[in-house]
Amino acid sequence: MRTQAHKAHIMRLAHDSTAEGCLRWSLCMSEGLGGRLLDLRQQGEHVHEYTIEVIELTEADIPFRLESSVLRYRLSDEPPRLSWVGRIHHPGVGAKPEDYRKWYFLMPFFVECGVALFAALMTAAVAAVTLLGVPFSMTTYLYYAGFTALVIWGIGKRWGRLFEDRSLLLSINDVAGSGEGVILDREKVDDVNHMVLRRYVASCPICSTALIGLARGEPHFKRRIVGRCEDSPREHVFSFDRVTLEGAPLIQRPARAGTS
Repeated sequence: MRTQAHKAHIMRLAHDSTAEGCLRWSLCMSEGLGGRLLDLRQQGEHVHEYTIEVIELTEADIPFRLESSVLRYRLSDEPPRLSWVGRIHHPGVGAKPEDYRKWYFLMPFFVECGVALFAALMTAAVAAVTLLGVPFSMTTYLYYAGFTALVIWGIGKRWGRLFEDRSLLLSINDVAGSGEGVILDREKVDDVNHMVLRRYVASCPICSTALIGLARGEPHFKRRIVGRCEDSPREHVFSFDRVTLEGAPLIQRPARAGTS
């Protein structure tokens, strides 16, 4: 499970005082700060007393896990939503793990594989009848072959990157509203993989007031999802670690010369 300072954690403490297990305690932590953080509930007839001390840590107090990390990403206040185009391309996903529907999500993959198979068969049929003497122009053959290659390339680009990199940066057309910086991320819940929508942001340590959002790393950082400052997206570029949610600078800034 991924540890984040801004996420709520749920802990359960159970104790059986009899063979029937009539006594159970549940310890729940509520979401966010400012509300009731701990709630201790008793079920059963036996009384037990627990003393719990809660120490609140700010984001700055939590140490970085990776060397050179200078910022920590957090979930944005605005949850991401798919547009109608995004719901066609990425069905069965949402901002919560329980929104994930595996077979519904994989439906575009099977459709694309079916289209690629049909296009490959048509290309092979055109080549076969050409060998039998049936006149077919080279343009027709190149059309079918090019279409087959394009479909296979699209399958590899999307699904290959998703399964290999564990996350996929969505295009602006796939996201409703402010559609930048939304990724399709793999999250494990109870040892089961779920695909969820996430929009991570961070405060720029250089600008101080600007936000960093996720973006494509091209052309300098190919096949990488990076964090770019909204005020200086070409110069203030940071890495993005989807596990620790930490970032390190990817562009070395010149050191300030010392004053004599």
